[in-house]
Amino acid sequence: MGVGDWFKKQPKRATGFVKKVVGADQIKDGAEYISTLREGLKARPETRETFENAVGRLNIKETDIHDSYKFHVFRFFLFVSLSVLAVVFGAYVASQGSWGAIAFIGFLSVSLSQIFNASFRMMQIRYRELLPVKFWVENPKEWWYRPLPKARSSSQKKMVTKPGSSVKNIKK
Repeated sequence: MGVGDWFKKQPKRATGFVKKVVGADQIKDGAEYISTLREGLKARPETRETFENAVGRLNIKETDIHDSYKFHVFRFFLFVSLSVLAVVFGAYVASQGSWGAIAFIGFLSVSLSQIFNASFRMMQIRYRELLPVKFWVENPKEWWYRPLPKARSSSQKKMVTKPGSSVKNIKK
């Protein structure tokens, strides 16, 4: 074995050493695992649960729905008022040159997330559908409080005629 053979083996040894230090095999296994997780997240469920199915599955009564709506209305107005106070006091603290305004910004972000949650839940209860967030974002009129409409059963559907149309549409 000569010196030339020793020089020929050095690149292979260095490559193997670098693979061990970096953990290339573990990185490759991790990437494959993440790609399988991603594929699982892309898969859509075949069935979608409706609001009425969820009510039946959870054995919820109409009074429970009204109580839940009242609770979300209370939460909505509570956190709107707390947000206004946080903005006022945060502006005051910031004008005094204190770093305490950062705490008010954190509180304000939590408060705004609670406002969103309450508003979104109220919208879902009003429509009696499990609507996506995209629907809430695209309809700013749904962001604010409105009284809960009276529940209608499927047999009480209202017939509505569009102007200039002879076809009657069923509106829930």
